[in-house]
Amino acid sequence: QLAFLDIETTGLGGTPLFLVGILHIGTRGPHIHQLLARHYGEEPAVLAATNRMLREVQVLVSFNGRSFDVPYLQSRASYYGMEWRLEVARHVDMLHVARRQREVSVPDHRLITLERRICRRRREGDIPGSLIPAAYHRFVDTGESDELATIIYHNQVDLLTTMELAARWPEDFASA
Repeated sequence: QLAFLDIETTGLGGTPLFLVGILHIGTRGPHIHQLLARHYGEEPAVLAATNRMLREVQVLVSFNGRSFDVPYLQSRASYYGMEWRLEVARHVDMLHVARRQREVSVPDHRLITLERRICRRRREGDIPGSLIPAAYHRFVDTGESDELATIIYHNQVDLLTTMELAARWPEDFASA
């Protein structure tokens, strides 16, 4: 079982996460699952569901997930006193794969930069990552979902871009 992971949080270190995107590659092709906390109190349910879904994964692929996403999930589960077990056979972090690409000349290794330079795609209708926490807080306060839909789209495109990078560098992906 192969899956790609991306999370959205309300900030850095110790603040709630509210969206987990998991793109599974199955016999019918790719399928995205998004687990959303509609309010702060649903974070433990999102964590528990994420843990269950990832238990069946053999290869996990992320972008900066070794340093950010997975430790963040573990930290938030610990905050709630929840058991967190991630027992994948391999975790491929595409940020590390991208940094090893000698033929790629980029000013930085941010996902959005790689998406523009390697995938030759510019996002339309996206929200910058720096605005996501405030947009989620507004959603919780007001219930208005316009910005939330943009965050969900942002998470989906992050997953698809990570998958496309893995497909573009299959030798490096396989050896990571």
